[in-house]
Amino acid sequence: MQGLTNLKGFCMVNIIVTGHGKFSEGMISALNLIAGPQGNIQNVNFLESDNTEELREHLEIALSNTDSEVIFLTDLKGGSPYKEAVMLKWENPEKNIEILSGTNFPLLLTATLTPMDSASVLANVLVSEGQNAIDKYTHIDIVDTDDLDFENGI
Repeated sequence: MQGLTNLKGFCMVNIIVTGHGKFSEGMISALNLIAGPQGNIQNVNFLESDNTEELREHLEIALSNTDSEVIFLTDLKGGSPYKEAVMLKWENPEKNIEILSGTNFPLLLTATLTPMDSASVLANVLVSEGQNAIDKYTHIDIVDTDDLDFENGI
């Protein structure tokens, strides 16, 4: 099925990344590049050619591949992927489902590298991580560039 990837590995909470277009696919591609394939993570794309019923089916399949602890990481609060995840939470009370919007890469990286078995506790950690990851670069004029060492990054 297009847009659905399941990687087995590290994280104890099941993570389903979804969003408009290939948002989720791109996020997981970047994750694989930085940290290698991580576990219990699936992505569900919501392509322009899809309708909400198809999105719903893909999300249901992803959810059926999980245990009881699940976090949906979505791109946009109120968007179709977010709304469908909310509906699945209501329809699956036996699963501890948390839903986050505004997913950014540091949030995803923390989600997959934090060994935790509680979706609700991990969701709280992720909200804080996602907020803290947002920053604005402030330029400072440097007079003596001989002291700068960018070999290991900024």
